[in-house]
Amino acid sequence: MSKSYNFIKKSEWDSSFFNFNIAEIKVNYLDKYVIDELNDFIIDENITLTMGLLNSDDSESVILAESNNFHFADIRMTLEKKLFQLEAINLNKSFQVNLAEKKHIPDIQKMSTFFYRQSRYFFDRNFQSKKIVEFYKGWIEKAVLGLFDDECICIFDKKSPIGFCTIKYLSSNSATIGLFGISKKYQNMGLSNYLLKNVNNILFEKGIKSLSVVTQGRNIAALKSYQRAGFITELTQLWYHKWIN
Repeated sequence: MSKSYNFIKKSEWDSSFFNFNIAEIKVNYLDKYVIDELNDFIIDENITLTMGLLNSDDSESVILAESNNFHFADIRMTLEKKLFQLEAINLNKSFQVNLAEKKHIPDIQKMSTFFYRQSRYFFDRNFQSKKIVEFYKGWIEKAVLGLFDDECICIFDKKSPIGFCTIKYLSSNSATIGLFGISKKYQNMGLSNYLLKNVNNILFEKGIKSLSVVTQGRNIAALKSYQRAGFITELTQLWYHKWIN
């Protein structure tokens, strides 16, 4: 009979994708009981990596993590915007906003290659860069096809996508942004704000009242873009990773 674990679970998808066993702590804190269970789980499941998302104001958990060979991997910022109304948009006839289709997937994947150098996987240094790129390319494909996120809203220059925003609907009145980016060639043209305003209006007309997004604390450019678009910080958490040799 297998042992029951209350605080730890195996991340099946991540383990399969990266080809080694990955565990995730199910609670946002650490104490003696979580650590003891984790140590048993590592042995029982032959775990290579454990990931824990801790509340940033919980100093005891941070101290316990660092004293048990976890290392800091990322700051996770959760921002939220209430969608109260349609937003005024300065129409630019050069660009159109519409849903991405299957035929657009290669172009979106190509433009996104440089986006994910801010991710915790990249900063960890123990993941292969090639696998990280594959991870996000797969996410984009599934979003366009409605298999992970539900849809991908794009800016098009003529018929080519130059920016994108994937959306997952959480309920009848709330949604979250999964991936977001503007092509390197089109940076510093105000297109992040332009796309976010369009997303606001598309979702508002569908009855969505609340839109959230998660990004890295080190990604200052993304944070500024979301704040300019009316998003407010709701939660700050810390990712910690523990590698087992």
